[in-house]
Amino acid sequence: MRRHLFISIFLIVLSAVSLRAQQMKRVTGRVLDKTSGKPIDQQQFGIRIYGFNTVAAARDVKQLMDLDANTFVVPDAEAYPDDSGYYEISVAETGALIFKADMKDAVLEQVNFRLEINVRIEMGNYIRTSQVSAVRDVVDVIDQRTDMEGNYLKARSSISIPDNVGKTDARLIVQPFLIDAVSKDTLRALRPLVMEGSEYAMTQHRRMNFDDSQDPLNSYLLPDTLTADALVIPWADTIYVRDPSRNYLVKGIVLFEDYNRVYDRKDYYLASSRIGRPLRFLEYSMVPYMLDPQAYRERAKREKRNTAGNMSLTFKVGQARLEDSDTLGKRQLDSIRNVLLDIIHGEGSQLKEFHITGTASPEGPLAGNQKLAKKRLDYALGQITSVLPASVRERVYMTTDAKVASWSRVAELLDADSLVFEAESVRSIVAANPRNQDRQGYLIRSLPYYKSVIAPLLPRLRSVSYSYSYEIFRELTPEEILDRYLHDEDYRSGRKQFALYEYWHLFNTVTDKDELHSLYERAYRESMEVSGKPWILAACNLAASKIAGGVCDTTLLSRFIDLKTHTTDFRMMRLNGNGYDLVNPEAVVANQLIMYVMAGDFRKAGQLVNILPDNDRNRMVRAFALCLGGYYKGGKTAYERAEARKVFDLVSSSSLRNKMVLCLAMNTKNYDDMAENMLEELPQDDALTSYFRCIVYCRKGARTKDFMDDIAAEDALLDCFHKDKSFIDIAANDGYVVETIFKNAKDRYDYGE
Repeated sequence: MRRHLFISIFLIVLSAVSLRAQQMKRVTGRVLDKTSGKPIDQQQFGIRIYGFNTVAAARDVKQLMDLDANTFVVPDAEAYPDDSGYYEISVAETGALIFKADMKDAVLEQVNFRLEINVRIEMGNYIRTSQVSAVRDVVDVIDQRTDMEGNYLKARSSISIPDNVGKTDARLIVQPFLIDAVSKDTLRALRPLVMEGSEYAMTQHRRMNFDDSQDPLNSYLLPDTLTADALVIPWADTIYVRDPSRNYLVKGIVLFEDYNRVYDRKDYYLASSRIGRPLRFLEYSMVPYMLDPQAYRERAKREKRNTAGNMSLTFKVGQARLEDSDTLGKRQLDSIRNVLLDIIHGEGSQLKEFHITGTASPEGPLAGNQKLAKKRLDYALGQITSVLPASVRERVYMTTDAKVASWSRVAELLDADSLVFEAESVRSIVAANPRNQDRQGYLIRSLPYYKSVIAPLLPRLRSVSYSYSYEIFRELTPEEILDRYLHDEDYRSGRKQFALYEYWHLFNTVTDKDELHSLYERAYRESMEVSGKPWILAACNLAASKIAGGVCDTTLLSRFIDLKTHTTDFRMMRLNGNGYDLVNPEAVVANQLIMYVMAGDFRKAGQLVNILPDNDRNRMVRAFALCLGGYYKGGKTAYERAEARKVFDLVSSSSLRNKMVLCLAMNTKNYDDMAENMLEELPQDDALTSYFRCIVYCRKGARTKDFMDDIAAEDALLDCFHKDKSFIDIAANDGYVVETIFKNAKDRYDYGE
């Protein structure tokens, strides 16, 4: 019985082991050069990792590879290392991996339940691709290359120093400057490069009293020693630029100094304006986010409304009564009275203030005009408020303000009618009698053209304006709000303000995009005026509307985002314990991220990616933001490299064009081979396909030194120009297109080939 039980347990364990052996695991590691211990230059060699779910299958393939390096392989999985040699691949725990570097012998590694497999391949001594040139007898800059990745300009070149320029008792200083390639303005100084001869270093050490930190250039000192022998010094810098769409140059001052003087100095361009922009043709769209309106619904509350207007009243000469013929003025008074009655009889509304201001024309004695103007305003005020009950009038703050227009204002009216001579005459009289308006009036009335020219203008200076404020606490229905918006010109034009809850209803009922955009702007602006801070719903809706229109404004939402809170929709209790505030609403963070991407500020966009959750809604937005910021390859840690690979895979899967763009952006032989194989899958009548073909063959020719590849690149670029001539300007500044190939293709295009 015990024997049968033991056998059963053994079979169960064996079955479990068998099942466990079939599990797929994500294996990571690095592929390095066995001799140098550094990553293999993938611009020179193509490296592939093949995964097999059984060791036997891997051994069969390796045997074929050893016989024929070009053996066609169909693995269970396949991967490529990045520039640092890091790779990831999914394979069975009991399977095997084959590492193949071009014509080198294949290396087989059994997985054997390992999650990390690092491999060193014997590459031997190989010569890197280089351009052979004549022996140089002057300082020169060679091998310039510049790439734009996110907001970072990655520039590198080599400074060639001939024999007998350097000395053991000298110092070399290279001071680079970032230059705007269009305006040629110097933007800022960059990190210098310093090299010293052995004798100079010893003397400088003594001159600094044996404290090298006193030398400001000491922290930039290279470990190599300057001699009289020829040498090539590599220079490289990663430069943050605020606007990655602009073209830049790096200019360098190269000088040699001994203890007493600068004995050699020249200016060079360390990096040209032909910049490689790997993601220039990435296609993407980011749909703006909208806040849930129900979560930000505004409730009706007692609000103070301010309204202003003007009246046209015609009084009897010298009296404070209206002319019987002034039917317009009487209608206006009736209209204002009816408005005030609506307020005092309205549910939940209360009239608080009424103010009337009048301006009289300057003819006649000043004191008399002022008294008459005051009487007329008192009359108008009495006419308007006569309909109000005494109990209401007692609680309404009322004022009148009577003014008499100046004769200088008359001169302005004359100027407006192009009566320059007459205006100057009036100004001369005013200037000669600055404090005596009665004297001014007497002299102006004596002018020969007073009755014919000046007197007819005076009625324009007679005006009456009014303003009133009231409080209301009654929530209008959505239908009433929409009717007010559609038919009340004062509200529609913005002369009268809507309450925030009224805007909330309009956001949900108005359908025209342009009108909604205008409403979002009004609500945003008016909320700032009322409370000193913007209404978050109006701000987010306005940002979304701008994004949809291709306009970015990163100031709209910045105040709603707290970078110290590393999550979205965080409920923070108020200090008084009365309720919560929502910090970093997800839609707000997403829209701000999109705005930063539109503005080319990928560094700040990257900060928001760390806050925005990685869910189905945000996944592609986050991936495109990271990709455009340059985070699609490399990384210092295994986690960073895995995240970069995730971004690469997500963006590559979005379209065939994006896969092509990213393959070229990786700039390795393996990925360039993949790009070449994809060319036939792209639209053949598209100029961009021809442009991609040109880049592929430019790189291929640089590796093979086969002039046929250069010809293929030139033909492809010429074909691109014929399909779309706008690519001429693009290619002229593209560091990925060989300059001689561009010039030849451009010449052929100009000559009509």
